[in-house]
Amino acid sequence: MISNFLQELRRREVFKVAIAYVLVAWGVLEAGALIFDTLQLPPWSGRLLLALLVLCFPIALIFSWVYQVDSQGIRREQDAQADGAEEADEDSRPLADDLSIAVLPFDDLGVDQSHAYIGEGVAEGILNLLARVPELRVVARTSSFAFRGQGKTVAEIARELGVAYVLEGSLRKSEDTLRVVAQLIRADDDSHLYSDSYDVTQKNLLRLEDEIAEKVSSKLRVTLLRHDARELGAAASESHDLYLQGSQMLWSGRLSELRGAIEVLTRATEMDPEHANAHALLSYAHMLSCSDPQADRMLESALPKIEHYASRAMELDRDSEQVNLGMAMYKMAVKDWEASERYFLRA
Repeated sequence: MISNFLQELRRREVFKVAIAYVLVAWGVLEAGALIFDTLQLPPWSGRLLLALLVLCFPIALIFSWVYQVDSQGIRREQDAQADGAEEADEDSRPLADDLSIAVLPFDDLGVDQSHAYIGEGVAEGILNLLARVPELRVVARTSSFAFRGQGKTVAEIARELGVAYVLEGSLRKSEDTLRVVAQLIRADDDSHLYSDSYDVTQKNLLRLEDEIAEKVSSKLRVTLLRHDARELGAAASESHDLYLQGSQMLWSGRLSELRGAIEVLTRATEMDPEHANAHALLSYAHMLSCSDPQADRMLESALPKIEHYASRAMELDRDSEQVNLGMAMYKMAVKDWEASERYFLRA
C-alpha cells in the first residue's frame, strides 16, 4: 500500500514539485536577505518571509497532487487522465492511408430480412476481389462485418478501422429480381465517389460483384486483377445461394447452426462441383464439428473429409482467401505447423 502511494506521488510529480519548490525558496531567501539589508528593513522581515515560504510548501504539494500543468494549461488530474486515456485510445487506432477500404455487408431492406445472407455474400465477394489488388489495403471480413447493426456512421466506422474509404450497400428482392445499391464513400468529408443501382437475378451475382469491384478500383485509381467471372447456370446459381446460406450459418458463431451449415454446404458442393469456396468452407465446418469433449477421436474420423474438401478447393482456386484458410486449418489439424502458417499468410 505504501509503495503504491509512493508510485502515485511520483506519477503526479509531487516529488519534482517539492524539490523545485525548495530550490526556488532557497533562492528567494537569498535574494530577500540581500534586498532586506539594502532597504534596512527590520530583522523580523526575513523570518516572516521564511514563515510564508514554509506555509506555502504544503499548498504547493497539494496543488501538484490535484492539478496537472502541461501544454494545455492547468487541469484537474482526473481531467488530464481522461484526456490521456482518450489520446491513448486515438493513438491505438490504425491510421488511415489513402488506399484503404472497408467493405460493409449490404443491408437487406426486405421486411422479413430473409435475404441478409445474400447481402453478406455480395459484400464478401467484392471484398475478396479488392483484396487481390497489391497496393490497396482491404480490412478483413471479420472486422468490417462486425459493425452490422451497430448504427454507427461511416465516419465512425472508418475511424475505428483506420480506412480512408467505405463501401456500403443494400439489396431488396422482388420476385426473381434483386435491386442492389452500392455506394463508395470517402470518410473524411462523407462524399460519394460512386453510387449506382443494379437489377439482377441471382445467377448474375458473381458478375455484379465483378462490376462493382471494377467501379471501386477505377475510382481509387488502382488496377483490379483480371480473372474469369462465371455467369451461373441454374444449378450453379442455386449452389451459390446455398453457399451463401451456409456461410452465414457458419460465421454466426452458434454451434446450434453448425449441423445445418454442413448439410447446406454439402448440397452446394453436390450441385456445383466447381464451387471452390463451398468446398473450403465445408472442410472448415467439418473441423468445427469436432469441438466437443471427445474432439480428438472425432477429429481423427473426420480428417479424411476435411482433407478431401480442402484439397479439392485448392485444385479449383489456389488464389482464394477462403480456400487458403481452409487448407491452413486442415494443416493445423494434422499438426503441420509450417505448412499451416504458410497458408494462413497467403490467406
